[in-house]
Amino acid sequence: MGPGAGGPLWWGAALVLAALTVAATPLVLRRLPAPVGEPDARPYDGLVTRRFLGIVGAASTVALLVSFEFVPVQSRLAWAGLGTAGVLLAVVDAHTGYLPRRVSHALTAIVGLGILLLAVRSPPAGAVALGLASGAGALFWGLWRWGGGLGFGDVRLAVAVAGTAATYAPALALAGLLLGSVAGLVWALLARWRRGRDGPVPYGPALVAGPYLALLVQALLTASG
Repeated sequence: MGPGAGGPLWWGAALVLAALTVAATPLVLRRLPAPVGEPDARPYDGLVTRRFLGIVGAASTVALLVSFEFVPVQSRLAWAGLGTAGVLLAVVDAHTGYLPRRVSHALTAIVGLGILLLAVRSPPAGAVALGLASGAGALFWGLWRWGGGLGFGDVRLAVAVAGTAATYAPALALAGLLLGSVAGLVWALLARWRRGRDGPVPYGPALVAGPYLALLVQALLTASG
C-alpha cells in the first residue's frame, strides 16, 4: 500500500488527533441540546464518564491509525474527520440511539472540505467522490422514507461515510457501505439475541465501521495475493 504508507509522523498525528477528540468530547457533549421531539431522551452530558471517554479514545486511535496507514495523503483530511467526529457520533449512537445533528454537520463540513481539496488536485476524482456521497444520501433517504428502521441521522451519516471512502476509491465506498450493512445486521441479531426481543438497534456504529473494514479486507487480500 505504497501511497498510503503512514510512518512515525502520521502515527503521531493520529495519536494527537485521538487525544484532542477525547479532550473535546466533554465540551461538545455538554453543549449539545437534547434530541428534538424526544421528551424521554437524557441530556448528552450524562455520557461524560471515564468509560465513555476511553471508548472514544480507543476507537478514534484505531480508526486514525488504520486510515493513515492505508489511505493516500490527499484523502486524509476526510478520513481524519471520520476518525474523530465520525467516531464520536458512532459511540454516542451506540449509547443513546441518537446522532447529534451539530456533530453530524461538523463531520459533513470536514468531509466536504476533504472532497474539495481532492477536487483541486484531481477534478474527476473529486466529482466521483461527490457523486457517490450524493448517491448514498439518496439511497439512505429512500430507506428512511419508505423502509423504516433508520433515522434521518443515518442519512446524514451515510453521506459523510460514503464521501470519505470515495476520496480513496469508488469501490471502497461501495464495499464500505456493504460491509457496514453486514456488520449492522450481525450486531442487530446479537443485540436481539441478548435482549430476547425485537427493538431498535443503532446503525451508526456499523456505518462508520464499514470503510475501515473495507480497508482491512483490501489489505489482507493484497498481502495474500
